[in-house]
Amino acid sequence: MAMLNSSVDKILNLDSQGRASALTGRVPRSVGFAMCAAWLCLSLLSGCGTGSGGFADVGLGVDGDGSALTDESPDGGGNGGGDGVRAWPDGRYITCEQVYEFTQAKVPELLLLNVADEEFYNLGSIEGSLKIPWDELAGRLSDVDARRYVVIYCRRGVRSESAYDTLDGAGYAHKWIMEGGIERWNSLGYPTEP
Repeated sequence: MAMLNSSVDKILNLDSQGRASALTGRVPRSVGFAMCAAWLCLSLLSGCGTGSGGFADVGLGVDGDGSALTDESPDGGGNGGGDGVRAWPDGRYITCEQVYEFTQAKVPELLLLNVADEEFYNLGSIEGSLKIPWDELAGRLSDVDARRYVVIYCRRGVRSESAYDTLDGAGYAHKWIMEGGIERWNSLGYPTEP
């Protein structure tokens, strides 16, 4: 316990009476413990040091590929009802497998955006997708609900990069590019519609 007290004292810069230095005001040691516990909990919830590949492990287990299973969306609001699907990923990309999980769970916040050139519509589209060719997107942003979690895809992913930048420039907070596009989706045998 003395070692723990010493660690808390160092973190909070406490003097021998358990008070914080003049710069931080007076903080009792018990508050220091609470602050350290809160910091530790937040670190664990944010995935810091979990090796979870960009997913926050909030204690719902780990999938076979090592990524955490959770209900959390990037803003902490959940993804629509405790369905246990993967968390929304950090960064710019999402895999076809992750998108498939979200479609199967019928996550209400999900908006699939097919930005392929019309000549590639014969490859199919993921059920429920909004179709806006990438070069028309800037003029049709009002068709894309900024409150939704937008997964952008095209034939292979090239046009999706441009569409991502368009949404990013317009201030869309939650957007991802589906890696490999509809060609990868089809190669995995996932369903499409015309």
